[in-house]
Amino acid sequence: MKKKLAILAAALVLAFDTVPVFAHHGWTYFDTSRIYYLEGHIVSVRWGNPHPEIVLRPTAMSSVPDLSRVKMPQAENGLLRTMPALPVPTSIQALPTDGAEYVIVLAPPSRLADWGMTESDTASGRRLRMVGYLACDDGHEFRPEVVILDDNRAVRQRSVPVPPTSCS
Repeated sequence: MKKKLAILAAALVLAFDTVPVFAHHGWTYFDTSRIYYLEGHIVSVRWGNPHPEIVLRPTAMSSVPDLSRVKMPQAENGLLRTMPALPVPTSIQALPTDGAEYVIVLAPPSRLADWGMTESDTASGRRLRMVGYLACDDGHEFRPEVVILDDNRAVRQRSVPVPPTSCS
């Protein structure tokens, strides 16, 4: 019995030792005092829990394009919570980019599926547009409020109120 337990413990250590570890960054990890517009082309995707991550090659922009035709998320009344409508923020700014790639942290896959976004929407080479926030301590990590797909439909990326920034 002890031998079987020792083998099982060793197998678990080896299994978890080879699994990549991804940080889980909640909304408080992002500077929610400034909201940005970012667009670019997908370089790579890691689709899975807790959050899919996209590596994006940004497109340099000096101003925010006209987003008046984007279909922003409407209010939703769910069983557990009510989601407010998400209009285009009035204080949005184009994110100044330096040519480096950005890591985009999306909502969990199950929520994305509920809101109409699937892994196929994130194929390499595809263009993505988004509105969101930079990480407090990493100027190349971005958490979108919405992701705008090719069909001009914005997919929400959060199910909780945006907290005040905790960046110092």
